[in-house]
Amino acid sequence: MESQNPKFDLEALYALYPRRGEGKKLGMKRLESKVSSQKTYKRIEAAIRNYAQLCAKENRQRCYIKLFSTFMNNWEDYEVIEDSVSGNASMMERIEKGEL
Repeated sequence: MESQNPKFDLEALYALYPRRGEGKKLGMKRLESKVSSQKTYKRIEAAIRNYAQLCAKENRQRCYIKLFSTFMNNWEDYEVIEDSVSGNASMMERIEKGEL
């Protein structure tokens, strides 16, 4: 019998995050409460990858990288979202251009 609540590898998502150690316990609780489908899992994975790339690109010092618990409060800010007008503008591009 297949479970109605599929198991997601939340530790794999956490392993992608650029600042591990601090904020894990609360961040994992928030992550667990948000992941209810494979689609959401993939969206959060993409947001974590985007944030990690942004931190690497800016060569951010560890103290300026959000705690995982803080990131999980606003992970949607780092999701690549296509603009319905241009078809290719994203939140990340706007952040990188300094628009946000």
